[in-house]
Amino acid sequence: MKKRLIVPFLSVSFLFLLSCSSIDPAPPKPIIDPIVYVEFPCPQKDNIYKIWPDTILLNNKGEFYGKLGDDIFDLKYEYTEFALGTCEGKLDLRNKAINSPLAWSVKTDEGGKREHIPTRSGVLYVKEVFLQKDIDRILKFKSEEEVDFEVALLNFNQDTIQHSTIKLIYNPDFKKEE
Repeated sequence: MKKRLIVPFLSVSFLFLLSCSSIDPAPPKPIIDPIVYVEFPCPQKDNIYKIWPDTILLNNKGEFYGKLGDDIFDLKYEYTEFALGTCEGKLDLRNKAINSPLAWSVKTDEGGKREHIPTRSGVLYVKEVFLQKDIDRILKFKSEEEVDFEVALLNFNQDTIQHSTIKLIYNPDFKKEE
């Protein structure tokens, strides 16, 4: 019985001695994964969120283009979502549940109001804000005529977090330069 215990004991002792070192190991270096965080200037000082695109161009072919400064982006009507960025200095407000947008309410330029539109991860499709009947009506406008859509972001209580405006500019001859 003693002989059977000696072999495992010696094996464990030998492994224990090999694992010991006279040099202290260096402490592990922390892995820093910086989070890139961008805040946006907002048109109204009480806004928490910056909706992008907030200016949209529509041509006579029914093609949508988003405008950010001098940059123009293609917007696919069926697939493009409005993005929500955080306004400058509003990070702490954005992180509160009461300020999480779970639905949007849209009011058209004609005064028509849509039912609350639920969101997926706080965003909404362009096709849910601009219905086909709105596009058909706007395509009859004069060149460079603008339409404002009032948008209210709503929280879980259906309370309004903020009001914003999305401007749609009808430019019949607009074509993005390549």
